[in-house]
Amino acid sequence: MPFEHGFRLELRSLESNDHSDPAWRAWIPSDPSDACQWFTLDVGVEGEEGSTLFQACVLTPTALKRGKSRRGKFRGFVVQTYESGAVEPLLQAFLDSVSQACWDWEAALETLRERLHWEYEG
Repeated sequence: MPFEHGFRLELRSLESNDHSDPAWRAWIPSDPSDACQWFTLDVGVEGEEGSTLFQACVLTPTALKRGKSRRGKFRGFVVQTYESGAVEPLLQAFLDSVSQACWDWEAALETLRERLHWEYEG
């Protein structure tokens, strides 16, 4: 469902970079307070063809302190404990917040890149 201004980002697919689908959805880390997982998101505008890929890191504060996700400046999502079932709702909520704040794809892309790695970045 589009927001007031008619623009909504949708998560078209979500894949773990470390576990096969659907196995990642059931994966439980040995220590849920110390986990780091990378995901590939396929994001598009609802009702439009085409999409683009992003990489997202979901990790805990313990993993962040240890630097598991370091690829330059940290962009991603910090959760207190890692739960596979919470990843997709977390990412869709982020896309919804970007949809509400932005009026077009260019503005959305700029905002998305604050927390996600875009497929066209070097």
